[in-house]
Amino acid sequence: MPASGRAGPLTNVGERKEHHWQISFGFGGTAGGNPFLMPAGFVSGSINAGITSDGQLFVQVQRSLLTGLGVYGGVGGQVGLSESNSELPVGGSRERSLEAQFNYGWGRSGGLTADIGRNNGSISMSPTRLKGGAGYGIMGGGGMSWTTTWATPSIGSMIIRAWSRIKEVFREG
Repeated sequence: MPASGRAGPLTNVGERKEHHWQISFGFGGTAGGNPFLMPAGFVSGSINAGITSDGQLFVQVQRSLLTGLGVYGGVGGQVGLSESNSELPVGGSRERSLEAQFNYGWGRSGGLTADIGRNNGSISMSPTRLKGGAGYGIMGGGGMSWTTTWATPSIGSMIIRAWSRIKEVFREG
């Protein structure tokens, strides 16, 4: 069984895959398109913060270049769920992934984004019920996404480290 004590589905005979989940909340936007139903370029970006199933806190900045159909411009809140095969690296890290995105709106706006990377996958949505988001048009497209993540050690390991330090201070004093 993996060090985390969790076992996932078999990936090879006798090998188990670990699952590490992340939930995030943030803000993003997408713009671009061509009104003549010809393929066009879109740019997208977001900033999110969240917590992992391992107790890590993280902040992510994502930028994407997409090609697709439609015309769209919008911004708003989003919620995401990700799965990876390892804990987030402590400190900063970068990941490149393939992204598919669909957005729609005429005033209130909604959308769905899916990313698949080498070691992870994620899905995020901007439900039309979230207040403060607005967009106009409709688009669907795919392309490349670059994500930079800053993550803390797990909350449990920070508590253990702090407790050890407190004990050292009292032993010295």
